[in-house]
Formats: sequence, structure tokens, C-alpha cells
Amino acid sequence: MDIDKIRKRINGKRRESPTSLWLFINEGVAHPIGLAPLKDYHEFFHPLLETGFTYPISMLWKVTGYSIERSQEIIQNYYQDLINAKLYYPGIHGDWIKCSLFEIGDERYLNLDILGHAAWGDKAQSRAEPDDEFTLDEKVGTRALWLQITNGKMNPIGLAPLRNYKKTITPILETKFTYPISMSWKITNQTKAKTEELLLSYYNDLVNAKVYYPGRYGDWIKCTQLVVGPEKTKYLNLDIIGAAAWVKPTLASDLGIFIKSQERFYFVCIIRGNSPGQGKPAIIGGIMNADKVLDSGIYTMLKESREEGNLIISYDGTVEDLREDYMITDIPVIVKGFECIDPSLTDIRSIIYYSTTIPTTEQERNPDGLKRVYQTSAYALLIDTKEVIISETDLARVFTAGDDATAMVYYDVTTYFKDEKEENIPNFGLEHHPTLFQAMVRTLKKKRMD
Repeated sequence: MDIDKIRKRINGKRRESPTSLWLFINEGVAHPIGLAPLKDYHEFFHPLLETGFTYPISMLWKVTGYSIERSQEIIQNYYQDLINAKLYYPGIHGDWIKCSLFEIGDERYLNLDILGHAAWGDKAQSRAEPDDEFTLDEKVGTRALWLQITNGKMNPIGLAPLRNYKKTITPILETKFTYPISMSWKITNQTKAKTEELLLSYYNDLVNAKVYYPGRYGDWIKCTQLVVGPEKTKYLNLDIIGAAAWVKPTLASDLGIFIKSQERFYFVCIIRGNSPGQGKPAIIGGIMNADKVLDSGIYTMLKESREEGNLIISYDGTVEDLREDYMITDIPVIVKGFECIDPSLTDIRSIIYYSTTIPTTEQERNPDGLKRVYQTSAYALLIDTKEVIISETDLARVFTAGDDATAMVYYDVTTYFKDEKEENIPNFGLEHHPTLFQAMVRTLKKKRMD
């Protein structure tokens, strides 16, 4: 159903809807699109916007006569102030700021509706202390108000500051970019019950029209109450609608690639492009993505070996069949790409073996107290070139760094295969990788003896 039709059903106290504007910031730099309607970002935005309930801090600026560039500058400065004060921790995939631009009389105002992380549903947010209310000057004041709805019914607390909901909030608030629909109403002399009824009616219209799908654990509506001018005219702006959500622990899967060239063993690493461990060697691997399904460990490491190292590993079956196979451990594979060294190395047959699953170290702990990755599963692959003698220079012809890998590096680990002394382990940038490496070597040695 057309959103405009839904809006027309809510009349009376309703005023014209404000303009929603969005700004994407990554590593402190605003996207070239700048402060703009969401449609301008349609080829860029992420599946989810996630925020902690302590993050949405309402702020209102009078921007009459301001250019869009000046308005953007104000928002970026405020964003940086929050980071410097450790009230907000930037997301690893960047951050989104949603604002509402509206007119009251001859004046224009810009309201900061919400601030959150670009996400794929695999990351939790900060526990920064909330700040519910700002008084900007003698003419304009704002107040953040929240309403919880579960199974179509309001929480008895009703429309209230977040602190009133302290015992009921979940760790994160999750919304899709198609959901945040700005709307505002003039509510001067209107009772709290009448305002709540108005919000609930609008929410139900969105649900019935299948514009919004209720969350499993209930939904939250965040609003900003504005008091403007000497007449103390009161408005309510609907900032965002989202689902209550829980922390989704991030799991990873790594593949140790070992090359046997007669009596020598080489280990293939990437150089990490991101923290932690940025600029240092790491085992090929990545996050087990959670979207419509949770990618299995073995599916993830096959995908990551192609994305990070450009190594093509094929499976006798359909790779997609492995995506939700969480029980499989060892699989026969065909490794492609080594024929560039010698034609006899076309389609090398081998087996990928499961090695171990371990928790990560405190190095993975983010400033918000949660971990970037909680658990990693490790697999090992031995590629035997038989009679063909290869060197690190030859390996550079096979592998190419991609994704978040900045380079490839190859270690001669022959000595470690013989003595298993820790001083002969590559100097990994991630603290849990030596443990994975040791488990991988033990697995391959055991399988060779079997």
C-alpha cells in the first residue's frame, strides 16, 4: 500500500510529514553523497541499521537560512563530539545518522532522530550512558520518548523516557532502511493517552499494510517531543520504528592452507587490512554470515579462500548444499590454479579436515564490552605438489590478495612440522591464531599417519 494513503488515514492533529535525511560516515569521513534522502543511497545502504538503546540522543538545531553543507557540518561535529566523549562507539562498517528536516512557521529545524551502525545483523552495540533530554534555548526544547508495542498492544508504561523502560529493553534496536518513516503531529493540549492512541493507530496501519513486520520480541517507536516558540506549541515527531533484538554472537571459520613440496612445507597467510592485527599475518578466514541462514563453517572457509586468496577450491557436490550443513567435518576437494606453475598440477585432489573450535581472546573485545568474534572453527588443507618443486615465488603466481587482505605472505614451516616448537610459529597478528595453527598441524600429521 502507498505510504501516502496510510498517512492520509491519520488526520486531524497531523501536520505535513517532515523530510527524512540520511548521512553515512565511515572512519570519520562523510560519504560523498552527503546529507540526503535515503533514495540517493539506494545502491549503497546495508541490510540493517543497529543501535543500542542508549545511543539515540535527540538534538534539534534551528537551520533557517543554512545550506545543506552547513547543516551537514553541524551534524558531523556533534557526531565527533559524542565519539570523543565515549558516548558513541563507531561501527566497524560505518555509521548512519537519520535526521528530520521540517518547517514550523517561517523557521526550519533539523532534528537528529537516531544514530546507529551499518550492519548485517551480526554485531551488538555499546552500553554508553543515556542522555534523555536537551534544552537548547529559551524557544526550543526536545525530549526523547519511547513506546514499546508487543503483539499489537502497548506496554502499560506507555509513551515515556527510556529510563522508565530500564527493566524491559533488549541489548539492541534493529530496523531496516525501508522502515524509518518520518511523521509529525501537533499535540498541544493533547493528553498522553490520546497521543499514545495516535501512535498505536499509525503503527497498526503500517503493520496491516505490510509496510512494517513486527519483531519477534516486540517493537519500539522512538519519538521526539518538541516545544517551540513563546506560545509553547508542542509537536511530536516519529523518528524511527524498529524491532527489539538480542546480541548475535559472531562466529568465524578459518582455513589453514599448507603446501607440501617434497620435504618442505609452506603455510599461506594474508596480511590483515583491518584491526585487530592490522598489518600482520593471519590465517585465511572470515565471519560465518547470518542472514536468512547461518553459513556453516565449511561453507564460509571455502568462500573466504576465494575472496581473500583467490584460490579456487571445488567440491564434488554442490557448494550451496554445504551452507547449512553444520555437522560435516572432512570433505574431499579439488584445488585449481596451480597449473600456472606446472601442467601436472592441474586439479589437485586433497581433503579438508576439521581441526578445532576455540573461543577468541580478549584482543577481540570491543570498547563497548562485546567481542568482534566470539568463537572460531579451524580447518586444514594440505596441497601436495608431489615431484614438482615449488618456491614462495611460485606461490605468488597462484594466490592474489582480496577482500580485506592487503597482501599474501608465505612461510616455510618445515621446522615446525618436525619439532612443533612455538618459536617456529609464524608471528600472527591475532592472538588466537597460534592455537589454531598448532591444531591444524597436529590434524594433518595425524591424518598422514592414518
